[in-house]
Amino acid sequence: MGLDFIKIILVGALVLSVSACGMSPVYINEAVQMEEGRGQATGMNPVHFKFDPAFHHSPPKCIAVMPLRKQLTTAFLPETGPEISDIELKQLRRVLYSHLAPYPYKDVELARVNQAVRTYSDLPVSYRGLAKHLDCDSLLLGEVTDYNTQFFGVYSQTSVGIKLRLVRAQDNHQLWQGRHIASSHGGSFPLTPVDLAIGLYSATSNISDEQIVRVGDDLFRRLLLTWDRSEELDQQGIMQAKVESRDVSSFYVKTDYLNLRSGPGMKFGASTVLKQNDVVMLLNERHTPWLQVKLSDGQLGYVHERYIAAY
Repeated sequence: MGLDFIKIILVGALVLSVSACGMSPVYINEAVQMEEGRGQATGMNPVHFKFDPAFHHSPPKCIAVMPLRKQLTTAFLPETGPEISDIELKQLRRVLYSHLAPYPYKDVELARVNQAVRTYSDLPVSYRGLAKHLDCDSLLLGEVTDYNTQFFGVYSQTSVGIKLRLVRAQDNHQLWQGRHIASSHGGSFPLTPVDLAIGLYSATSNISDEQIVRVGDDLFRRLLLTWDRSEELDQQGIMQAKVESRDVSSFYVKTDYLNLRSGPGMKFGASTVLKQNDVVMLLNERHTPWLQVKLSDGQLGYVHERYIAAY
């Protein structure tokens, strides 16, 4: 009985661990965290990113993917750098390059970038000079921070991490940065001989070369997905500036009845029903046309901008 109980506990712990790591990533906009004075945001499987307004106002016309580098070790932290070969770095770079295809930016073939880098390898060439040679206004720079496989017999983990920076070459201005560690997990806790065989196969397959490529694919797909949100986040900053420029933030309800929703959209339930002329305090317009408001009793919620007006 005691052994069975231990097995159940171990299985539960393993399932929770694998499930947590397999959850959808949490996207953390570090620029918003800083503006709002929040502490360092955390979450399961986080994708950190930060972009400059120029990313949307003056978007790059061309992006050249520079050769990836591995995170450098130091005398104080000699074991920090990932064990990744030049061949594996090139493979990851090709995966990154393929993910740029759907985006409306001109790109530069990797072979041409390589040639330019070799040409200027002995000279202190600035980003501006290299970009001019490539006829490309922006460079995508990457540093691999994690490249690891771990095998424990019935369980394995494969992880790939990177820091990326998109730089406008003319003035070395950073348009965007992102960092993330993607991982996959295989295996299971065996309760029967069949479970053992299945777990061993899953754990072994999870550390194959093909699986590493898949994890790298997840890594870059998630990071570049933040580019799709650039306009939304830039608009968010504009709306916040409008709120801060107002002398008052008191609004009243124009319609007979108005639902105060728990989130920005019709899919969120109504926590309270407001009546005509009820007063609300505007907090932010980040999800316009849905506005976050506060009631006199301190209750928070969202309303559609169409149904309220400023005094």
